[in-house]
Amino acid sequence: MVARCKCGLVWNISIKAQVPKDGYKCPWCRGINKKATEDTDQSGPKQHSK
Repeated sequence: MVARCKCGLVWNISIKAQVPKDGYKCPWCRGINKKATEDTDQSGPKQHSK
């Protein structure tokens, strides 16, 4: 099955993939959105516990 991202690219996806009602977002667009969300995060740098 193929899905068209909001950026215009066409991606092959699994027929079992759940596509949100607002449309498919490709991995590249999800990465941009995730980075933008992290940049606006006001909680400061995240530290990993050992």
